[in-house]
Amino acid sequence: MIKAHSQSPGAFIDIGHLVALVEAARAQMAGALDELVAKLADASSSDADVDFGGLVKAAQRILELDDGEMARMLKVSRPTVGRWIRGVSQPHPLGRGAIFEALGGHARVKAKNLRS
Repeated sequence: MIKAHSQSPGAFIDIGHLVALVEAARAQMAGALDELVAKLADASSSDADVDFGGLVKAAQRILELDDGEMARMLKVSRPTVGRWIRGVSQPHPLGRGAIFEALGGHARVKAKNLRS
């Protein structure tokens, strides 16, 4: 055990416990990314009306991307991403699949990195 730099003398940090907490958080995040990949795949292959803005907003939050990062990844402008998220506009239905694929690919890579 390592002595902690705290105000209470004799306080110790249980490194094993901290490592277990980090591993659990990484596993939980990887699970959320897997769920996102599944939702994006369903939306991409479905003819049903999808809440495009809501799904993009959820992907942005789970992937921890700001508007600029997402815009660069999807090769669109930052204001376009903002309009999608606010529900003001959305891409042509034929372009949505490519967007969902790009977001899903990013999520798969991030999940793989969390598991390694």
